[in-house]
Amino acid sequence: MFIFLVIIFVLNSEEFRCLSYINCPNKLLSSCKNLLYYIFITLEREAQDIIFVSDNEKVLVFTKKMPEGTKEEIEKISFSNYKKMKMIIKMSLNMNIIEEIPQSAMEKIIIKNKNYSIRVSVHPANSMEILNIRIIKENFFQPNENLKIKKGLNIIAGRTCSGKTTIFYSILNNFQGHIITLEDPVEFILPRLVQTDVEKIGYEEGIKSALRQNPDLIGIGEIRDKTSAQAAVRAALTGHNVLATLHIPNSKEPLKMVKIRMEEMGTIFFQHILSSVIFIDNFQAKQIECLEIL
Repeated sequence: MFIFLVIIFVLNSEEFRCLSYINCPNKLLSSCKNLLYYIFITLEREAQDIIFVSDNEKVLVFTKKMPEGTKEEIEKISFSNYKKMKMIIKMSLNMNIIEEIPQSAMEKIIIKNKNYSIRVSVHPANSMEILNIRIIKENFFQPNENLKIKKGLNIIAGRTCSGKTTIFYSILNNFQGHIITLEDPVEFILPRLVQTDVEKIGYEEGIKSALRQNPDLIGIGEIRDKTSAQAAVRAALTGHNVLATLHIPNSKEPLKMVKIRMEEMGTIFFQHILSSVIFIDNFQAKQIECLEIL
Protein backbone atom coordinates (compact mmCIF):
# COMPACT_ATOMS: atom_id res chain seq x y z
CA MET A 1 0.00 0.00 0.00
CA PHE A 2 1.49 3.31 -1.07
CA ILE A 3 0.76 6.60 0.65
CA PHE A 4 1.32 9.79 -1.29
CA LEU A 5 1.35 13.17 0.38
CA VAL A 6 0.91 16.23 -1.77
CA ILE A 7 1.30 19.60 -0.09
CA ILE A 8 1.12 22.80 -2.08
CA PHE A 9 3.22 25.76 -0.97
CA VAL A 10 2.96 29.29 -2.27
CA LEU A 11 6.30 30.24 -3.77
CA ASN A 12 7.50 33.69 -4.67
CA SER A 13 9.55 34.54 -7.77
CA GLU A 14 12.84 34.03 -5.91
CA GLU A 15 11.78 30.53 -4.90
CA PHE A 16 10.73 29.65 -8.45
CA ARG A 17 14.13 30.86 -9.68
CA CYS A 18 15.96 28.47 -7.39
CA LEU A 19 13.99 25.45 -8.60
CA SER A 20 15.38 25.75 -12.14
CA TYR A 21 18.92 25.09 -10.85
CA ILE A 22 18.20 21.94 -8.88
CA ASN A 23 17.87 18.45 -10.31
CA CYS A 24 15.54 16.45 -8.04
CA PRO A 25 15.44 12.81 -9.11
CA ASN A 26 14.27 11.80 -5.64
CA LYS A 27 10.88 12.07 -4.00
CA LEU A 28 12.28 14.08 -1.09
CA LEU A 29 12.99 17.30 -2.96
CA SER A 30 10.33 16.92 -5.63
CA SER A 31 7.64 16.92 -2.95
CA CYS A 32 9.07 19.55 -0.62
CA LYS A 33 9.52 22.90 -2.39
CA ASN A 34 10.28 24.76 0.83
CA LEU A 35 13.33 22.58 1.41
CA LEU A 36 14.51 23.24 -2.14
CA TYR A 37 14.36 26.95 -1.47
CA TYR A 38 16.24 26.62 1.83
CA ILE A 39 19.00 24.59 0.17
CA PHE A 40 19.39 27.16 -2.60
CA ILE A 41 19.64 30.05 -0.13
CA THR A 42 22.12 28.11 2.02
CA LEU A 43 24.44 27.53 -0.94
CA GLU A 44 24.15 31.15 -2.07
CA ARG A 45 25.33 32.19 1.39
CA GLU A 46 28.14 29.60 1.23
CA ALA A 47 26.76 28.06 4.42
CA GLN A 48 26.46 24.38 5.32
CA ASP A 49 23.58 23.93 7.77
CA ILE A 50 19.84 24.62 7.75
CA ILE A 51 18.55 24.86 11.31
CA PHE A 52 14.98 25.08 12.66
CA VAL A 53 14.34 26.60 16.09
CA SER A 54 11.12 27.42 17.96
CA ASP A 55 10.51 30.96 19.21
CA ASN A 56 7.17 30.05 20.86
CA GLU A 57 4.91 31.53 18.16
CA LYS A 58 6.79 30.55 14.97
CA VAL A 59 9.59 28.30 13.77
CA LEU A 60 12.75 30.19 12.83
CA VAL A 61 14.61 28.89 9.78
CA PHE A 62 18.20 30.04 9.47
CA THR A 63 21.51 29.07 7.89
CA LYS A 64 24.78 28.44 9.67
CA LYS A 65 28.16 28.96 8.03
CA MET A 66 31.17 27.11 9.36
CA PRO A 67 33.79 27.33 10.68
CA GLU A 68 32.82 30.86 11.76
CA GLY A 69 29.44 29.76 13.08
CA THR A 70 27.70 32.74 11.41
CA LYS A 71 23.89 32.47 11.48
CA GLU A 72 21.47 34.23 9.12
CA GLU A 73 17.70 33.99 9.22
CA ILE A 74 15.85 32.80 6.11
CA GLU A 75 12.27 33.18 7.29
CA LYS A 76 9.72 32.33 9.97
CA ILE A 77 7.12 29.64 9.33
CA SER A 78 4.10 28.38 11.24
CA PHE A 79 4.28 25.25 13.37
CA SER A 80 1.73 23.56 11.13
CA ASN A 81 3.82 24.13 7.98
CA TYR A 82 6.93 22.96 9.81
CA LYS A 83 5.22 19.75 10.90
CA LYS A 84 4.02 19.07 7.34
CA MET A 85 7.50 19.61 5.92
CA LYS A 86 9.11 17.48 8.64
CA MET A 87 6.67 14.64 7.91
CA ILE A 88 7.44 14.72 4.17
CA ILE A 89 11.18 14.70 4.84
CA LYS A 90 11.01 11.80 7.31
CA MET A 91 8.72 9.71 5.09
CA SER A 92 10.81 10.34 1.97
CA LEU A 93 13.98 9.22 3.75
CA ASN A 94 12.32 6.13 5.27
CA MET A 95 12.80 7.48 8.79
CA ASN A 96 10.70 6.46 11.78
CA ILE A 97 7.56 8.64 11.74
CA ILE A 98 5.86 6.98 14.72
CA GLU A 99 8.39 7.65 17.48
CA GLU A 100 10.25 10.86 18.23
CA ILE A 101 13.76 9.42 18.52
CA PRO A 102 17.25 10.57 17.42
CA GLN A 103 17.86 9.45 13.85
CA SER A 104 19.62 10.52 10.66
CA ALA A 105 19.56 9.82 6.92
CA MET A 106 21.27 10.89 3.70
CA GLU A 107 20.10 11.89 0.22
CA LYS A 108 21.93 12.94 -2.95
CA ILE A 109 21.03 15.99 -5.06
CA ILE A 110 22.42 17.74 -8.13
CA ILE A 111 22.60 21.54 -8.18
CA LYS A 112 23.96 23.39 -11.22
CA ASN A 113 25.51 20.09 -12.40
CA LYS A 114 27.38 19.65 -9.10
CA ASN A 115 26.84 16.69 -6.80
CA TYR A 116 25.83 17.26 -3.20
CA SER A 117 24.61 15.14 -0.35
CA ILE A 118 22.23 16.34 2.33
CA ARG A 119 22.37 14.79 5.79
CA VAL A 120 19.17 15.10 7.80
CA SER A 121 19.36 14.57 11.55
CA VAL A 122 16.38 14.57 13.89
CA HIS A 123 16.59 15.43 17.58
CA PRO A 124 13.63 15.12 19.97
CA ALA A 125 13.32 18.23 22.20
CA ASN A 126 10.74 19.48 24.66
CA SER A 127 9.50 22.25 22.38
CA MET A 128 9.39 20.24 19.14
CA GLU A 129 11.24 17.63 17.11
CA ILE A 130 14.24 19.50 15.72
CA LEU A 131 15.61 19.05 12.20
CA ASN A 132 19.16 19.84 11.18
CA ILE A 133 20.05 19.63 7.50
CA ARG A 134 23.68 19.69 6.42
CA ILE A 135 24.66 20.20 2.78
CA ILE A 136 27.91 18.54 1.77
CA LYS A 137 29.62 19.08 -1.57
CA GLU A 138 30.99 15.84 -2.97
CA ASN A 139 34.49 17.06 -3.73
CA PHE A 140 36.35 14.39 -1.80
CA PHE A 141 37.48 12.36 -4.82
CA GLN A 142 40.61 14.48 -5.30
CA PRO A 143 43.62 12.50 -4.09
CA ASN A 144 46.10 13.98 -1.62
CA GLU A 145 49.47 12.36 -2.23
CA ASN A 146 50.92 13.87 0.96
CA LEU A 147 48.66 11.78 3.20
CA LYS A 148 49.88 8.24 3.78
CA ILE A 149 48.12 5.49 5.72
CA LYS A 150 50.53 3.85 8.15
CA LYS A 151 50.31 0.56 10.03
CA GLY A 152 48.24 1.11 13.15
CA LEU A 153 45.74 3.81 14.07
CA ASN A 154 45.49 6.93 11.88
CA ILE A 155 43.17 9.60 13.27
CA ILE A 156 41.75 12.49 11.25
CA ALA A 157 41.13 15.18 13.86
CA GLY A 158 39.53 18.60 13.67
CA ARG A 159 36.55 20.67 14.69
CA THR A 160 33.06 20.57 13.19
CA CYS A 161 32.95 21.41 9.45
CA SER A 162 36.74 21.54 9.21
CA GLY A 163 36.77 18.91 6.45
CA LYS A 164 37.28 15.63 8.35
CA THR A 165 34.64 13.75 6.38
CA THR A 166 35.99 15.08 3.08
CA ILE A 167 39.54 13.90 3.89
CA PHE A 168 38.25 10.58 5.26
CA TYR A 169 36.45 9.68 2.03
CA SER A 170 39.23 11.08 -0.14
CA ILE A 171 41.73 8.71 1.47
CA LEU A 172 39.34 5.75 1.27
CA ASN A 173 38.53 6.48 -2.37
CA ASN A 174 42.18 6.53 -3.40
CA PHE A 175 43.50 3.70 -1.21
CA GLN A 176 44.54 0.61 -3.14
CA GLY A 177 43.31 -2.50 -1.38
CA HIS A 178 40.42 -4.20 0.34
CA ILE A 179 38.55 -1.72 2.58
CA ILE A 180 35.82 -2.33 5.14
CA THR A 181 34.19 0.60 6.95
CA LEU A 182 32.06 0.85 10.06
CA GLU A 183 29.96 4.00 9.85
CA ASP A 184 27.07 5.56 11.75
CA PRO A 185 25.53 6.39 9.35
CA VAL A 186 27.09 5.63 5.94
CA GLU A 187 27.36 9.16 4.57
CA PHE A 188 28.59 8.51 1.02
CA ILE A 189 28.53 5.36 -1.08
CA LEU A 190 31.86 4.72 -2.78
CA PRO A 191 32.72 1.99 -5.31
CA ARG A 192 34.93 -0.93 -4.26
CA LEU A 193 34.33 -0.33 -0.54
CA VAL A 194 32.53 -2.67 1.83
CA GLN A 195 30.58 -0.11 3.86
CA THR A 196 28.72 -1.14 7.01
CA ASP A 197 26.05 0.77 8.92
CA VAL A 198 26.82 -0.08 12.55
CA GLU A 199 23.31 0.90 13.63
CA LYS A 200 22.29 -2.57 12.48
CA ILE A 201 25.03 -4.61 14.21
CA GLY A 202 26.94 -2.34 16.61
CA TYR A 203 30.67 -1.62 16.76
CA GLU A 204 31.61 -4.65 18.85
CA GLU A 205 30.11 -7.22 16.48
CA GLY A 206 31.03 -5.10 13.47
CA ILE A 207 34.74 -5.03 14.25
CA LYS A 208 34.78 -8.79 14.99
CA SER A 209 33.22 -9.54 11.64
CA ALA A 210 35.42 -7.04 9.76
CA LEU A 211 38.64 -8.51 11.19
CA ARG A 212 37.63 -11.97 9.94
CA GLN A 213 37.54 -10.57 6.38
CA ASN A 214 41.26 -9.67 6.58
CA PRO A 215 40.92 -6.17 5.04
CA ASP A 216 43.87 -3.99 4.07
CA LEU A 217 42.22 -0.97 5.72
CA ILE A 218 39.44 -0.56 8.26
CA GLY A 219 37.63 2.77 8.33
CA ILE A 220 35.79 4.00 11.43
CA GLY A 221 33.46 6.80 10.37
CA GLU A 222 33.74 8.65 13.67
CA ILE A 223 35.12 7.88 17.11
CA ARG A 224 32.45 9.42 19.30
CA ASP A 225 32.09 7.11 22.31
CA LYS A 226 33.72 4.27 24.21
CA THR A 227 32.49 1.49 21.91
CA SER A 228 33.71 3.14 18.70
CA ALA A 229 37.03 4.10 20.34
CA GLN A 230 37.60 0.55 21.54
CA ALA A 231 36.74 -0.82 18.09
CA ALA A 232 39.39 1.39 16.48
CA VAL A 233 42.04 0.47 19.06
CA ARG A 234 41.21 -3.23 18.90
CA ALA A 235 41.58 -3.31 15.12
CA ALA A 236 44.92 -1.47 15.28
CA LEU A 237 46.22 -3.79 18.02
CA THR A 238 45.74 -6.73 15.64
CA GLY A 239 48.16 -5.10 13.21
CA HIS A 240 45.62 -3.69 10.75
CA ASN A 241 45.63 -0.30 9.10
CA VAL A 242 42.88 1.79 10.69
CA LEU A 243 41.57 5.20 9.64
CA ALA A 244 39.10 7.09 11.85
CA THR A 245 37.83 10.62 12.44
CA LEU A 246 37.63 12.41 15.78
CA HIS A 247 36.19 15.76 16.86
CA ILE A 248 38.62 18.02 18.71
CA PRO A 249 38.58 21.79 19.29
CA ASN A 250 40.74 23.93 17.02
CA SER A 251 44.08 23.71 18.80
CA LYS A 252 47.78 24.38 18.36
CA GLU A 253 48.34 21.04 20.10
CA PRO A 254 46.23 18.51 18.19
CA LEU A 255 48.18 15.52 19.57
CA LYS A 256 47.43 16.63 23.12
CA MET A 257 43.73 17.09 22.34
CA VAL A 258 43.54 13.65 20.66
CA LYS A 259 45.13 12.12 23.77
CA ILE A 260 42.63 13.89 26.06
CA ARG A 261 39.61 12.79 24.00
CA MET A 262 40.73 9.17 23.65
CA GLU A 263 41.48 8.89 27.36
CA GLU A 264 38.14 10.50 28.16
CA MET A 265 36.49 7.66 26.21
CA GLY A 266 38.33 5.04 28.25
CA THR A 267 41.03 3.81 25.83
CA ILE A 268 44.33 3.20 27.61
CA PHE A 269 46.52 1.51 24.97
CA PHE A 270 45.89 3.80 22.00
CA GLN A 271 49.22 5.68 22.33
CA HIS A 272 51.11 2.46 21.56
CA ILE A 273 49.35 1.99 18.22
CA LEU A 274 48.73 5.61 17.21
CA SER A 275 50.66 5.95 13.94
CA SER A 276 49.61 9.40 12.80
CA VAL A 277 47.22 12.27 13.43
CA ILE A 278 45.94 14.11 10.36
CA PHE A 279 44.95 17.51 11.70
CA ILE A 280 42.31 19.29 9.60
CA ASP A 281 41.64 23.02 9.62
CA ASN A 282 39.44 24.60 6.93
CA PHE A 283 39.94 21.58 4.63
CA GLN A 284 43.74 21.86 4.92
CA ALA A 285 45.43 18.67 6.15
CA LYS A 286 48.68 18.30 8.08
CA GLN A 287 49.85 14.78 8.94
CA ILE A 288 51.80 14.33 12.18
CA GLU A 289 53.67 11.07 12.62
CA CYS A 290 53.47 9.48 16.06
CA LEU A 291 55.07 6.60 17.94
CA GLU A 292 55.90 3.40 16.11
CA ILE A 293 53.86 0.33 16.97
CA LEU A 294 55.29 -1.38 20.03
